[in-house]
Amino acid sequence: MQANFISATNLKTLGIKCILAFLIFGFVPTMGKAQTRSLSTLPILQSDNFSSRQSENLNHTEAYARCLKIYNQLVAARGDFRFPVPSLVLRREVSKVASIDYDRLEIVLEEKAYQACEPYGDAAIAFLLGHELTHYYEKHAWRRGFVSEFSDLQIAKDLSKLQDQISYETEADYLGGFLAYSAGFGLFNEGGDVIKNLYTAYQVKDPIPGYPALHDRMELSKKTNLKLKQLVELFDMANYLSAVGMHAEAREYYKYILMQYQSRELYNNLGMSCFLEALSYFKKEELVFEYALQLDMESSASRGSEDILSLRTSLLKQGIQYFDAAISMDPDYIPAYLNKANAYAILGDSVRAKFYAEQEALVLAQNKSDFKSIADIKNLMGILTLKEGDPVKAEQLWNESIALGGVFASNNLYLLKNGKAKSSTKSIESEPQETIQGRSLDAIAENFEFDRSSMVYLDGGNRYCQQFIDLDSTKSSQYFFNKCTKDINGSNQYILFNKCNASYTGSSRLGIKIGSRIEDVVLKYGKPLNTIGTTTGELLVYPFILFITDRDHKVVSWINYATYLK
Repeated sequence: MQANFISATNLKTLGIKCILAFLIFGFVPTMGKAQTRSLSTLPILQSDNFSSRQSENLNHTEAYARCLKIYNQLVAARGDFRFPVPSLVLRREVSKVASIDYDRLEIVLEEKAYQACEPYGDAAIAFLLGHELTHYYEKHAWRRGFVSEFSDLQIAKDLSKLQDQISYETEADYLGGFLAYSAGFGLFNEGGDVIKNLYTAYQVKDPIPGYPALHDRMELSKKTNLKLKQLVELFDMANYLSAVGMHAEAREYYKYILMQYQSRELYNNLGMSCFLEALSYFKKEELVFEYALQLDMESSASRGSEDILSLRTSLLKQGIQYFDAAISMDPDYIPAYLNKANAYAILGDSVRAKFYAEQEALVLAQNKSDFKSIADIKNLMGILTLKEGDPVKAEQLWNESIALGGVFASNNLYLLKNGKAKSSTKSIESEPQETIQGRSLDAIAENFEFDRSSMVYLDGGNRYCQQFIDLDSTKSSQYFFNKCTKDINGSNQYILFNKCNASYTGSSRLGIKIGSRIEDVVLKYGKPLNTIGTTTGELLVYPFILFITDRDHKVVSWINYATYLK
C-alpha cells in the first residue's frame, strides 16, 4: 500500500513556493493540477493553429548563449533582486512565442521567435525578453491567479469581467522598452515590425480572437514608442540637470520616473542628487580633497550658517536613505555602497564610511573585477586614511587608484604633494559659443518651437520637459527644454541642452571629437569645474559644455547647455 504523504523535501519546496507566491502575487497556490494554469499573462501571440508536436531544450547552443547574455544585461539593468529571478530557456517548439512559466519560474523563448527577431539585432531580442521580464516585475499575473484560485468569490467574478490584459501588454512594451534602453540596447522603435514578423513566422491569421487587429497593434506600438521616448528623455534630462547643479529640479524628474518604473539606478541617482546638492553648501576649505561624484557648487549666501549645516546634513541623510533603497533592490550594487560611504565620510562618520567602503563596496568590486569602482573606492580610502593621520598610506592608496585610472586620486595626490590643487590653464567662459551641426544654443533659443501637447508637468506644473518639433532622429543632436519656477523678477528660467550623438562626426569648438581621450579634453579646455564619476566613466563639467567619457577615458558624447530668462 502506497503511503499518502509529502516528503520533507517536497514539503519544504512547496512551502517555499507558497511563500514566494504570497509575497509576489498575494495568494497561496493550491496543490495539484489546478495550480499549473493559475498564473499566466497573455502571450504576444496565441492561436489554436499553433502546434507543439516537438519540444527540445536548446540551452546548449550558441543562440542560447547570445540570448542569455542579453537577458543578464536586462536583469542587471533592472537591478531588482528582492524576489528570485526567473531562469531563461530557449526551446524548439511552437506554443507561445515568449512566455513565463510561473510554476517553474522560467522565461521561455521559442527558437522560431528568436529567428524572427534576428533581422533586427540584439535590441529586438531585448524587446521580447524585456517584455516578459516586465510582466514578472510588475506582477501582471496577479489578477488571473486570483480569479483562478478564488473563482467562487464575487470579487473574482467582477475582476474576470474586466479586460485589462491588453493594457498589461502595452505596459510591458512600454516599461520593457525602457528596461532595454537602460540595459544599453538603445531606444528600440521597431516593435511593431517585430510583431508583424512574428505573425508571418508563426503563420497566424489576423485577427486573433481576444487580440487587437495587427494594424491596431502596430499603431499602438508606435504610440507606445513615443511615450517610451519621452520617458527616456526625462531620465536623460534628470542626469543633465544634476550635472549642472540643478539638483532639486533633477529630483523632480527622478521621482516622476520612479512612479512608473522602479530600479536601483534611479534610487541611486536620486540619492546622488541629494548628495551633490549637500556639497554645494560646504565651503571649499571644508572639503579640501575630491570625493568621487563630487560637484563643488558655491554655497548659498542667503542662508545662515546654522541653516546651511542643518540643510546639508538633512540632504546627506536623505541621500543615504535613497542609497539604502537601491541596496534593498540589489544587495550587490556597488555604486550605492560607495556613495553611501562617501556620504558618511562627508558627515564626519569615518567609522561607517570605512566599513561601507572596505567591507562592502571594495569586496564586491574585487569579486566582480570592477576596476573603475575599485579606483573610486581606493580614492575614498585614501581620504579616510589621511584623516587618520597617515599620509604615507594615503599616498599608497591614491597611487593604486591612479594605476586603475582614478581621476580623483590623481588630483588628490597632486594636492597632497604640492599643497594646492591643480589649476586650470584655460578660461572659456568668455569664448565664442559651442555649436553642433553649426547651430549655437542662442540660435536655437531665439526661435524654437515645441509641441505643447507632449509636455510633462512636474512639481505642480512649475517645470516640464519637452521634445522639440524640429527634432529629426537622423540628426546627430537632440534638444531638451526645461522650464523652472519664476525668479524674483518674475522671469521664467529655461535651460537648454544640445547633445551630439555617438555617430556625430563633427568636433567641438576646440577640436574634441567622439573618441578623443580625456587628456585631450583637459589639454584643450583646462581643468573641469567638476568631475562626476559614473558607473561607466566620467562626466566632465565645464561652463556651457559637458563631456561624457567611457571606462577607457574616451569621449562618447558632449552636451552644450545654457540658461535663459524670459
